[in-house]
Amino acid sequence: MWRRRRIWDPFEFAADLRSEIDRMLGEAFYRSRFMRPSYFEPYIDIYETPTEVLVTAELPGIKKKDIKLNVTEDMIEISAEGRKEAAEERPGVLRRERRVGKFYRSLPLPCKIKPEEAKAKYVDGVLEVRLPKAEIRRGHEVEIE
Repeated sequence: MWRRRRIWDPFEFAADLRSEIDRMLGEAFYRSRFMRPSYFEPYIDIYETPTEVLVTAELPGIKKKDIKLNVTEDMIEISAEGRKEAAEERPGVLRRERRVGKFYRSLPLPCKIKPEEAKAKYVDGVLEVRLPKAEIRRGHEVEIE
């Protein structure tokens, strides 16, 4: 019995290497409070079931009206802007670690979905997006004459 061997793909390797280098450099440079980008990425989980793709994103302190969600057949884009609190001007503030500002995340989906049937809900700082999978057209056998 023949097994299909996985062939090393230099382009996939280069893409993975670049992604890892970008992540490491980003962590090194953005630890400084002066080098942080103007936006930050929320934590996202993507789950796949036989009928749908489920995306959950943590957006703490963001109001539902400030979230923008865009879905295409193979991509999801989440953006939002949190408002700064007036606590910075208050005397006695010793430490502020919660981040406010712009959120942005764009991710490819693991399969084709039906964007017009997407449903989203936002409860307690967690955005949940349900994306029904598009039906995969199966080929049919053609009889050879």
